[in-house]
Amino acid sequence: MKRKKIRVRMSQTMARVVISVTLLAYFVLAAKYTPVFYMALRNNRPANIIPRSVLETVEHSQNDTEIPMMQLKPRPGPKSMRNELSVPMEEAVMKIVEELPKVVVLWTTWRSGSNYLGELLANAKTNTFYSNEPLHYWKVNFLYEDNTETLFARNYLHDLLRCHLDQEYQQQLNYMSRQKYYMKWNGYLFKQCKKKMSCADSAFINEVCKQADLHLAKVLRLSLKWVRPLLQDERLDLRVIYVVRDPRAVLLSRERVDWCQTLSCSNPVMVCELLQEDLKQIQSLSKNFPDKFKFLQYENITTDPEGSLRDMMAFLDLPVSESQMRLLRPTSVSPDSLYSTRKDAKTQSERWRTISDYQNMLYYQRSCEGPIKTLGLRMFSSEEEFRNLSESLVLPLGSVSNNLS
Repeated sequence: MKRKKIRVRMSQTMARVVISVTLLAYFVLAAKYTPVFYMALRNNRPANIIPRSVLETVEHSQNDTEIPMMQLKPRPGPKSMRNELSVPMEEAVMKIVEELPKVVVLWTTWRSGSNYLGELLANAKTNTFYSNEPLHYWKVNFLYEDNTETLFARNYLHDLLRCHLDQEYQQQLNYMSRQKYYMKWNGYLFKQCKKKMSCADSAFINEVCKQADLHLAKVLRLSLKWVRPLLQDERLDLRVIYVVRDPRAVLLSRERVDWCQTLSCSNPVMVCELLQEDLKQIQSLSKNFPDKFKFLQYENITTDPEGSLRDMMAFLDLPVSESQMRLLRPTSVSPDSLYSTRKDAKTQSERWRTISDYQNMLYYQRSCEGPIKTLGLRMFSSEEEFRNLSESLVLPLGSVSNNLS
């Protein structure tokens, strides 16, 4: 009987201990997490450590095959849950933007003065990640059709600009790492990967890309209609400069190279129809993205190189560097070098009028009358007029904006 009473008392004692420990743990946890539950009740949402708005953004982005959410770099030092809960969504987006360098895209096409402009922009910062023709994998093809190949190329470009490449693009990365011109222009990447043999490693490229002061990409193979999703991505501190050159000069220049054999590169009717379609995009893009999209004509740039450079850099919210000013000074490099950027820009931009066959020019002029007039350029009616460089190629200001409306 005594043993039974002892067991009962022991059981009661253990029960009291368990209840006491449970109550103590409850009060400790309540004291620790009261701010979290208070904030949750105040905002009428479950007490998640991460706000639902952020979770929904991540879930939406993971389900979006076109614009997946980037992974944040680790930040030093712990953060309190109270601070995490009080961060507005706008600040969360800004934190993502801060992880990436400013992105500048030079959007144009072959033989439109892109080497000259690309080098100028690349010299804006010392540590520039220069993606020179990242779509070179698609060879001499202009991607304008709404098909799987074009969408893949656009997504590849989008993820490259976000420093968010993965194994899906390994074939393209392997190809680009073997292109000597690409590594030559992207010296910032090449210097860091040549010793580690990582020039085709997506994770390594992403990290180098994120650490750059400026990310510049020169895009030649993509229709302008595909630029809108990039401009709409608030995670990118993006500026797009769309540059167009007189299609007669472009086509006459392409005659001098042996690689321009595809229809979208060499056929004047197709080239100018595609150009006209792109020009139709300019007005709405300029209106909807005035701080992100800028249209420039190559002829105006070369007429006033320094003024145009300062205008471009003001649009990019960047100072003009001494390296850029040095590039504007004419050098003794032969103008016959098709790929040289060290030229007197004004002389070079008009040189096609002195060396090109007049009949060939007339053929291209007839095929491209639409975009020539849209761009406000002079239509030549005689060879004498064509050869006379005192006759300005660009008509008085105002023609372009009127014709684009």
